[in-house]
Amino acid sequence: MFDNVSKLEILAGQFCEIEDETDALAGLFD
Repeated sequence: MFDNVSKLEILAGQFCEIEDETDALAGLFD
């Protein structure tokens, strides 16, 4: 159970980083 939670947290963290990078890239094209 804890393994699944930690994996989800890691995936969520990676998604947030990707989202931030996407926002930064989108800002360049504005």
